[in-house]
Amino acid sequence: MKVVHNDLWRNESFFFFIYNPHSAGFFMFTKQVISPENKVFSEGQLRFTPPIVLLSSTSPRRAEFVEQMFGGKTAVKLYVESGEEPLLDEVLVAGFKAQRLHDYLKQQRLLNQHKDCLIVAADTRTSIPGRDGLLVSKGKPMKLEELQDNFSSMRDFSISCCEDPFYQVSSGAVTRLVRAQTFESETKVAANVMLDFAGVSFLATDEGMERYLEIFDLFYSSKPYSEKNMGTTTVHSLSGGMSLPVLMKLCVVRAINGVGINDAGFKDVYRDAVHTVAIGMPPELFRPYNTQVHMRYRNWEWLNNVVALSQDRVDLYA
Repeated sequence: MKVVHNDLWRNESFFFFIYNPHSAGFFMFTKQVISPENKVFSEGQLRFTPPIVLLSSTSPRRAEFVEQMFGGKTAVKLYVESGEEPLLDEVLVAGFKAQRLHDYLKQQRLLNQHKDCLIVAADTRTSIPGRDGLLVSKGKPMKLEELQDNFSSMRDFSISCCEDPFYQVSSGAVTRLVRAQTFESETKVAANVMLDFAGVSFLATDEGMERYLEIFDLFYSSKPYSEKNMGTTTVHSLSGGMSLPVLMKLCVVRAINGVGINDAGFKDVYRDAVHTVAIGMPPELFRPYNTQVHMRYRNWEWLNNVVALSQDRVDLYA
């Protein structure tokens, strides 16, 4: 279903894509609001490129993605309030986090150093189904037992509900352009990952967990992460401890958003899903500021390398 609303009097645009999450579907929500004193931009029009982006994150991957979206013409500065990245609910409630960040920066006179700047906040969550089929949000595992329990829960759900095991990764992001103009953009995307029952059952065992951690360490010490100083990634730094590229490498992934691994179009679906779990900011988030975002997204070398590396499969049971 697609619903498009354009009200030139209020200058608002809404786009909705909704599918059933239990059928491994896709959900996307975007909202763009332009203040009445500004002009409505048309399709294909380059509206405004901010000279600086203040990113509410500590992620070097997100920083590089923002730089990729603006072709290096925009300076990106990392900023996190009180050492905490925003929660998904905070990000998506009327740009709440961006507003707090704006107020703080204004008090610190940081905004006065730049005529215009773009504030960006994002968050990613991982949810797995309980025995009743309802999704339960999982935080970053403090202990390896928590990660193993997540695989056990997916296995138990599959047995009790007679459905394939799956988990969902949802990401929310918000931007706010401040000072010279007022403009907000919000996105929410979800990737539903269907897994192989035998593979999940094996990962729920001690032997399977050892194999998962072995391939996890090999993958995140590879060139795409080590060459560009993309930071250290451990199972304790990922929500739910779930790594889509590692599960793909171990041949446990069967489908994403209803598209099977042998179906036409899976390559693009998988690439978008990896971007969702790693970045949480779809290129559409920055389209109001730069019309070339999709071309730059397709040409992002880091993401292309990560996707290619994860498709070099290994034996789960070796």
